Amino acid sequence: TRHKHGGIFALQPPNPNNQSQARIIWNYHGPSPDASTPLYYLNRLYILNGIKQGKVVTCLEPKTGREIWQGTIGGRGPWRASLTGADGKLYCINETGKIVVLDAGGDEFKIIFQTKIDEPPIQSSIAIANGRLFIRTAQNLYCIGK
Repeated sequence: TRHKHGGIFALQPPNPNNQSQARIIWNYHGPSPDASTPLYYLNRLYILNGIKQGKVVTCLEPKTGREIWQGTIGGRGPWRASLTGADGKLYCINETGKIVVLDAGGDEFKIIFQTKIDEPPIQSSIAIANGRLFIRTAQNLYCIGK
């Protein structure tokens, strides 16, 4: 769970018969989101801080909160859209139209591809269905497939 720039933490849910058993399992106090939702994908937890500290993506081990890798994706505008995971990749898009595709599941930060769509402001996450990417800009909806 999260709150704006307040770190990330994991909770053990309470037993239905004993609400006092709920507890925080781990805390992560590194770069945390402004608006985007963390993504659980391929047994990893991915966090995007798209405003501060160089616009950082962090990969955590979800059971322990241990940091696996962290990397900077840069860009001029804020990154508020949530990360999207598919086909072993993380798809990121910012408000100015910069798109970054990262390798997911590995043990190091790796940018696979970068491009730009010049139709800002882009304020929605990349959606995926039937093997295609759907990107909504201020003017158009793009469908990208093989």
